[in-house]
Amino acid sequence: IALMLPRRRRCRMIGVMASTTTLSRPESPIRRRLTGAQITTVEAVADLYCATPYDIARWLCGAEPKETYVRSVRYGLQSLMDNPRTPYLRKYRFGATSLYGLSQAGAAFARHRGVAEARLFGIRDFEHEHILTLIHLSLREFCVAHGFRLQWQQPLLDFSKQINPDAIVTVTTAKGAYTFCIEVERQSFSENHLKKAQKYHDVFGTPEALNLIGAEKFYAVFATETYRKANTVLEKLGAKYPYRMFWVTTSELLATKLDAAIFRTPKDHKTASYSLLDI
Repeated sequence: IALMLPRRRRCRMIGVMASTTTLSRPESPIRRRLTGAQITTVEAVADLYCATPYDIARWLCGAEPKETYVRSVRYGLQSLMDNPRTPYLRKYRFGATSLYGLSQAGAAFARHRGVAEARLFGIRDFEHEHILTLIHLSLREFCVAHGFRLQWQQPLLDFSKQINPDAIVTVTTAKGAYTFCIEVERQSFSENHLKKAQKYHDVFGTPEALNLIGAEKFYAVFATETYRKANTVLEKLGAKYPYRMFWVTTSELLATKLDAAIFRTPKDHKTASYSLLDI
């Protein structure tokens, strides 16, 4: 009895799974297959720039994740790292956990998927970069809870520019759009703080600010390591730049207590404090 074998074209179709993606360079397709969950994970890392498994799970959940989900994310990350055909992530030891960022191939893949800001994770100060991730997560959850719209930019350091914020944040409420330049300051107060404040002060309300930051008027937010350091920054800024365009808080409060009045200004820091709900 003669057996009828499937045609070659049919064999090729059988080998293609609808649940996978075969992207590589933005210009041309390749055969690195990812599951939907793996694609979502890479996109989350791209959105956060660098993140622990817990951070990624929190981003995907939009709230504090359960431990079972964190384990699932951790497994997905490891499966990406173990597969030589998906070299999209970089992994670094970070205390008791691991910190993940994108490789060059991962950045290209994420940009192809629509994450325009996706870029290679450069090795700098892990603690500093992770603080920004926690602030990003907190702001996203805050905006979702209050029906605000959030735009987060974490630009590359550009020495040709007068100002290089750690992050540029735009929060859009029913009243309008408000822009914040976030500066994470872990070191003790120095002349560098005053120089940085002067640069923000000099461009405030000018077309140059629109070009550098995306808005002529903005708030410059200094997030210090401790409350004591915040007091020092407020005292020093108050002597030279006693303006409400400068907001000072701690990194911990900025990453955990956005509903509270955690911001103080050099103008009235002894008598008043503000929250994002006051804008």
